[in-house]
Amino acid sequence: MKKKITDENERIYELIKRRIPKIEFDKIKITKEENMVAISLPKEVYFDQNLPIAKIGIASEIQEYIAGVEV
Repeated sequence: MKKKITDENERIYELIKRRIPKIEFDKIKITKEENMVAISLPKEVYFDQNLPIAKIGIASEIQEYIAGVEV
C-alpha cells in the first residue's frame, strides 16, 4: 500500500531510512531553517562503514525532493 507523505519531517525521515534502514524516527532530530536542513543522528549510526556514502545520498535526495532546500 502506498500513501502520500505530506509532513516535511516525515518525508526527510523516509529519505534517511532509504539509506540507513535500521534507524528509528524518534532517534533522529530534524531541523529546517529557511533553505537549510540539519539532521542529528544517534551515536550507533556512526559505526556504520557506509555512513559517508549514505550522507551524500541523503543530502542529494533532500535537495531534490524537499522544496526550498539549496546546496
